[in-house]
Amino acid sequence: MLDKDAKVREMRRENLLLTSKIQLLENQMEHLNDRVDRTLRERSQFRLDVNSVRLDSNVSIETSARSSPVLPSRRSTTVIDSTGWTQPVYYTESFGFNNDPQSETPALS
Repeated sequence: MLDKDAKVREMRRENLLLTSKIQLLENQMEHLNDRVDRTLRERSQFRLDVNSVRLDSNVSIETSARSSPVLPSRRSTTVIDSTGWTQPVYYTESFGFNNDPQSETPALS
């Protein structure tokens, strides 16, 4: 009889141990699910913020292109001798308004 009681106690102890492990795993799963949900919400908000910034940037560029003078480029060439042989280096200078072909003047330095 003592042997049977010992087996019952051992089974109950193992049952409690397994039940507590299951509870711990369920709590960890719940915590991880909360973190996943929070991460997905943050990612969604981040995407909305990025799209908003892109839209604001595009609107700002379009507005400034229409309303303020944008200086078109004037191409110039400068020769730099740094390796014993010459190679043209291009740079641009800008003045005037956007899309004004009269203001683009090529220059060679």
